[in-house]
Amino acid sequence: MIAYRDPKRYLWLASFAYPLVALAGPWAYHAVAPEWAGAPWLLALPLVLIYGVGTAVDRLCGEDHHNAPDHALEEMRSDLWYRLVPMLTVPLHFLVFGVYAAFVATTALPWWGEGLAALSAGLYGGLAINTSHELGHKQTALERALARWVIAVVGYGHFPIEHNLGHHKQVATPEDCASSRMG
Repeated sequence: MIAYRDPKRYLWLASFAYPLVALAGPWAYHAVAPEWAGAPWLLALPLVLIYGVGTAVDRLCGEDHHNAPDHALEEMRSDLWYRLVPMLTVPLHFLVFGVYAAFVATTALPWWGEGLAALSAGLYGGLAINTSHELGHKQTALERALARWVIAVVGYGHFPIEHNLGHHKQVATPEDCASSRMG
């Protein structure tokens, strides 16, 4: 058997950079040039970075048609690297939401500044759903517990149960609320 070497293995470390993007707004609010310090519009920075810069980079990189071959998937599933990276991101979800909660609670912001903070924190909350999805498909009790913990951050606690025991068992049937065409 030919050993497979994943060319994107170290790109998984980008999982740890994403929280830095989410925290760019509160950081910029306090740390930028004095004439801009305290400007609530800086809380839009994560939105601009993800939806603007991230979209442009995605467009420049183009579609990636490379997937690991089927014969390598089992080896990758058992590789500690691919298991640890998602698990180690779980505390970052709590950190991001904790920073945003403390920031909003201790900073006098106009209503629209609070809205920008909520949107930026919510953007990162979408990643909590992705993290929970991936961990929920794993076999160890620790990974499945982490899936439940991280999804609790965004108040979507039923997701691991509904997704794995509902959607995956009933996909593309009328009983599957995620993929059926009812009505």
